[in-house]
Amino acid sequence: MVEWRERLRPAVAQWTDATMLTLTVDPKQFDSPLEAWRHIGQVRGVSELMRELKRRKLVLGPEYFYALEFQKQTEMPHYHIVSHAGFIDKHIVQQIWNLGHTWISRSKRMDSVGHAVNYATKYITKRGEFPEWVLK
Repeated sequence: MVEWRERLRPAVAQWTDATMLTLTVDPKQFDSPLEAWRHIGQVRGVSELMRELKRRKLVLGPEYFYALEFQKQTEMPHYHIVSHAGFIDKHIVQQIWNLGHTWISRSKRMDSVGHAVNYATKYITKRGEFPEWVLK
């Protein structure tokens, strides 16, 4: 876990602000978690969301990183994204990410950009918590 954090710190060292987005997937929109996961990959859901936020000038730079996690009970995918951004209107993100719910936390509320990095990397480094169908 420390290795990932240390690798990311130089990448975000010049950021003046950071915003963390959490994107969930509504299980009612898909027949299975596998279908949801494949769909988001095929349409490049996270990349397209970030591209649209950049097009609308809602991010301060093109850099971002994200971690994929699966809900324990439903196995639906959800994403934790840290972006070089200040305020982003939740309603705009929700409009673009129409696959489920969105939550937004800014580094000002998370103490620092470093805190945002620490928070997100805990999801990157989780082990053994992937559904069996992902590991096949």
